Amino acid sequence: MNYIGSKYSLLGAIRALLADRGIEPPGTFFDAFSGTTIVGQMAKTLGFSTISNDLQAYSNVLARAFLVNNDPPRFAGLDLGGVDCSDFLSRTAPFGLAKGGVDLRSGDFARLVRVLSYLDGLSGSEGAFTEAYVEGGAAGRLYFSRENGMRCQAIRDQISAWQREGSITDLEAAIVVASLLESLDQVANTASVYAAYLKRLKAPARARMTLRVPALIFGDGVHEAFLGDTNALADQLAGRDIAVMYIDPPYNQRQYNSYYHILETVASWDLDAFVPRGKTGLRPARLQDSQYCRRPQAADALFDLVERVPADQVIVSYNDEGLVERDQLRALLGRRSVGDEDFREFSYRRFRADADGPMRTYAGTAVFEYLYAIRTHREAVV
Repeated sequence: MNYIGSKYSLLGAIRALLADRGIEPPGTFFDAFSGTTIVGQMAKTLGFSTISNDLQAYSNVLARAFLVNNDPPRFAGLDLGGVDCSDFLSRTAPFGLAKGGVDLRSGDFARLVRVLSYLDGLSGSEGAFTEAYVEGGAAGRLYFSRENGMRCQAIRDQISAWQREGSITDLEAAIVVASLLESLDQVANTASVYAAYLKRLKAPARARMTLRVPALIFGDGVHEAFLGDTNALADQLAGRDIAVMYIDPPYNQRQYNSYYHILETVASWDLDAFVPRGKTGLRPARLQDSQYCRRPQAADALFDLVERVPADQVIVSYNDEGLVERDQLRALLGRRSVGDEDFREFSYRRFRADADGPMRTYAGTAVFEYLYAIRTHREAVV
């Protein structure tokens, strides 16, 4: 998934930091801003139990699919035995951190592949989603081609119908919706985020969407996924045994509820509850705004979280474009540290949603990412 702030490229550095600080399983890894869940997936593959949280429903779907789910999905309530998966298997591919070790033809993935093959073969249909966001829809927005938008409508409607009928469990629904989110994002007619759509369909958006298969991670650990404000969650975590809290908050004024509103709508499938607003079809204003995207509040919110969650160690990802400056970040984390601190800095290529132009000029091609780790007083400050 194209995602601002994804830590995929920093996973090696995060693993090295964990190893250098002696943070290893068994233990609980709390990912406080889970996003695409790529860091949580890493923690699960290492053998940690995980707790994940995010404000966005699409992140919660991914967390339930990749983290909470431990077993090959059975889909016992569906009778799809006659579905021929051979053509689908020739076109699809796995996604997720474990994708390199997944055999889609194995028994563990057989039922999931059959379900996704059936959904992938559905004819398109019209509905609220196609009218609001799809080529030829009443709203005139061009986020997806007519074919892909109609197929998304049909697939997501079918998943919801199965849930209402009790044919699939909520966890099974999360797994197939995760597939739709990833696959739809691959054919979106955008410059990587959903703050705007392109005026004409680009080549990838004209390609037929094929559902991809989540590279599920099987195991027996205890994994939890929460949906909501992370600072509000802190009280629920009182008394928990948390080995490490990983904090990767929004860095600037970009609100993720605007940048990824289409994914949020597909995850929630709630177009009957609101009217998309403005030229880009946003969800209700300020419904999921983060205090970490506001300069006066970001530093206080970060310190409040570090102060209240009872984690043995805290690792914070941030960068040099953040609302909290480096020295301020080190000072506020130092107030919670018992003296064992580690600060690492990495340079990586800047994310660009578009090219330089009259309305915007990027400040160079590199961004400096920070990883700052501290050992804390075990008990949270109340």
